[in-house]
Amino acid sequence: MKKTAAALMTAVMAAVCAVSVSGSGKAPLDGTPYFYEKKDMDVAYTVYDKDGNIISDSDYDVIKPGGGRIIARMLSYGQRYGILDTDFNIILEPRFSQINYNENTKTFECLTWGEGPDKIEFFDTDMDPVPQPKDIRHLDGTDFYYERVIDEDAEINDGYISYYICDADGGRLSDIQYRSIKAVSGSIEVTDTNGVVNTYADAAQLVNRSSASAWARDSINAAVAAGIVPDELQGNYTDKINRREFCRLAVQTYVKRTGYRLDDSTESPFDDVSDAYVTAAYDLGIVSGTGANKFSPQNNITRQEAAVMLNNIAGLLGLKGSENKAEFIDEGYFAQWAREAIYNITSVKSGDTCIMTGTEPNKFSPWMNYTREQAIATMLRLYSCKQAPTESDGQYKQPADGEWLYCEDSEYRSIGNIAYRIFRVKKDGSDMQVLLEANCAESAELRFTEDGLIYYGIDGRSYKMKLDGSEKTEISSNEMNYAESHIARETYDEKYKYFVKAYPSGMRSPDYCLTRSDLSGNNEVRLYDGYAFGEPVLYGGNIFIIACSDDGSKAILKFDKNGDHISITNGADNDAAEILKAENGTIYYRSRNEGGAIYRIGIDGSGNELIYIIE
Repeated sequence: MKKTAAALMTAVMAAVCAVSVSGSGKAPLDGTPYFYEKKDMDVAYTVYDKDGNIISDSDYDVIKPGGGRIIARMLSYGQRYGILDTDFNIILEPRFSQINYNENTKTFECLTWGEGPDKIEFFDTDMDPVPQPKDIRHLDGTDFYYERVIDEDAEINDGYISYYICDADGGRLSDIQYRSIKAVSGSIEVTDTNGVVNTYADAAQLVNRSSASAWARDSINAAVAAGIVPDELQGNYTDKINRREFCRLAVQTYVKRTGYRLDDSTESPFDDVSDAYVTAAYDLGIVSGTGANKFSPQNNITRQEAAVMLNNIAGLLGLKGSENKAEFIDEGYFAQWAREAIYNITSVKSGDTCIMTGTEPNKFSPWMNYTREQAIATMLRLYSCKQAPTESDGQYKQPADGEWLYCEDSEYRSIGNIAYRIFRVKKDGSDMQVLLEANCAESAELRFTEDGLIYYGIDGRSYKMKLDGSEKTEISSNEMNYAESHIARETYDEKYKYFVKAYPSGMRSPDYCLTRSDLSGNNEVRLYDGYAFGEPVLYGGNIFIIACSDDGSKAILKFDKNGDHISITNGADNDAAEILKAENGTIYYRSRNEGGAIYRIGIDGSGNELIYIIE
């Protein structure tokens, strides 16, 4: 749960407004003999006694009770918060950006930001400074409690309150840190530090995994927090895992990673099990049957069976093994059908660790049974694994479509009213089709395209549709994150990354310069010291980028990979705005000419041709 300073201020103002009566009139200031009123367009309050006499006029623009005191933001102190007694005498100097009263701990939480390092100070009701008190609260509908902890070293704008499951005395039952925890309709809803929300039927599922081996506990905690471990597998972690249980774990992981929608109505292909997760695993190609329409759901799986299933999931996620394969001294015991999968999955890296590893140096132990904790640990690595292709040309806004160029535009009409559309134009200019027209309040974006689908966002919500504009569907953030992780948003080759970066430059600051770094982002080199716009595109061993010409309009510039300027591929009169695609010796780009147009030009600067005028 992240709260910005602005969000905190909005919440406080909303709370103040909620106290006042609707319309005009005086509202009681709870716990005091006073009333206050906010006049029409004024931002400050007038405070009255019970007889209607003015006690204060326009001294405060926020005023609220707390702990038998008055919390106020004082205009004469630069809109800083302080604390007053009930006679409106200052008893805690107004030097804070925000003050909240914690009814549970009977302390004032005083926050300061924007003046050096963020600070949080605590005061009791006598205005004496105190250490942060224990803030233990009951989790409604359960026998559990949780602790609310303020990170005094955190940036206030970056989420500074965490929650932990504990007992009534504050003893931690879980070392997992949450951004929120609450009871919702008899279930427990938690939000982890990455903003992922998960719901559990019982708070017992959130306590420490004491039955797990020490090496597995961190992975299990992370996997449960990520929501990839089914409820039934949250316990007895050293037990062997059977085929049905593995399918449930595998499919839940795949659902969380990709947004895949499970179809409960699909008929099982097996005679001995009817389970939507088993059916989905079969349909996805993760598992197969054991023969004669049987699945044998209760059979425990071996390590080599697990390797095959994990390798199938890795293939679905587009994860590839490295050329450096492990060598196992017990490969003579590998089943022929598992050999390739074992060597591949033990070479697919997730961070610094391979998805699956041996049981000891150079030994795989293919016939050893797989346990729940081993399955969860390896599934977490699959879930977390992100691999980049060896080269990305930067043309991630165009699908692999031989006929069409895909574009977006918007027209501002008024505040909260923006006309937005996604359209496509044939590369020969013979046709144009509008795929989406929508009104949005704030923002919209054609985010990326992949696998014959267009992904786009409108006002913070995510959607996808087919390339012809059909089957528009709202999707989950998980599906969007999965798709985005498989679209290379950067431009790089086997050695360098290329990007535009702002550098301060004195009279005109900043300059946006074409920059190169190594693949880790270090050792930056400025290739072109000019005022550049747009994202670089790699094509034919050269870099193409929209950059500012001498007269202020924009053109497409061409460089070799060392940054040597080769040529300007189109004249300034075209005022280029966006490179759409580079292929077959041709660059397609959008221009601001004609009110908006699409051109194509040879990579040597020849044959600049208008394709389509955008209306």
